[in-house]
Amino acid sequence: KTKKDKKLDEKKPVAKFIYSYSLNLIITLGRLSSSITLYDPKDLHVKHKIIPSTCKIMAKDVAILSIAFCERDQRIGCIINNIGITFWEATDNFATEKILGANKSDWDPKLCGDKIYYLSLFNQWVTTDKDTIYFWDIK
Repeated sequence: KTKKDKKLDEKKPVAKFIYSYSLNLIITLGRLSSSITLYDPKDLHVKHKIIPSTCKIMAKDVAILSIAFCERDQRIGCIINNIGITFWEATDNFATEKILGANKSDWDPKLCGDKIYYLSLFNQWVTTDKDTIYFWDIK
């Protein structure tokens, strides 16, 4: 069954598509989008939309560059340009936003890369840029 999300026009094609087995949700990110959309795979209706607080404040200057999903912890991680790494968990219906490095004066969001991955075999969050791989302990 084909269905087009009219909110993602041709200028913002889907950049990432993830299926969560444990949540039975499709998680999508449009290219240079300021939100993450969660769909019900049965009827493709939007079940939830995650809009980072920084995107609400500076919608024109901020975009989500990359997302990943940890099935084990039911956690979405993303990289937001000029901000850094942000996480949400299914335990509170993705309501609480946790920004890595927030409130630290020496935090440099440019040092976290532009793509994020979760390596389930190692239970490890990883980010990359064109030259470097960064491993993160989010505890």
